[in-house]
Amino acid sequence: VGNASIVVWLVSALIGLLMAVIFAELAGGYPRVNGGVAVLAAEVLQPHSRALARVAQWSYWFGWSPALAINGLLVGAYVQRIAFPDGPAWTAALIAGLVLVTSATVNHFGMHVGARLQVVLVACVVGVVGLLFFGALAKRNIDLDHLHPFAPSAGWLSGAGLLGLAGALFIAGW
Repeated sequence: VGNASIVVWLVSALIGLLMAVIFAELAGGYPRVNGGVAVLAAEVLQPHSRALARVAQWSYWFGWSPALAINGLLVGAYVQRIAFPDGPAWTAALIAGLVLVTSATVNHFGMHVGARLQVVLVACVVGVVGLLFFGALAKRNIDLDHLHPFAPSAGWLSGAGLLGLAGALFIAGW
């Protein structure tokens, strides 16, 4: 999308914030339920339809299982290239497995552990982004001309512009 990617990331962050607030509200209503969105959805649906509650859980599992495997392998391959470039090919799969086991372990222990880990991860991301930004600022290595024109090449409301923004939002949200 080019320069409009700033808008895409801001909109994506707002959508993510809205989803987090909704999930927090749902989880706050069921403080003794661990397991994430699928378990909470089943808990909410169970009084109305036991079958629908089970379908919701299985659908969530069926949709997320491939995504978890793909993301785990992407993280494993990335970490292998950065940390162990000459390591054997199975290193990426081992790292992916560790990422998935760590995620499942944090999820098993519930919201308090997950919330603490989230704070640590956010602090790390903000620290790295801040270091990069202020480092570039200190070196006077920021070229504001890269932000002009601040629009998709065909315009915001053109078919190509809207399609580009929608595609970028899908990628950013995934």
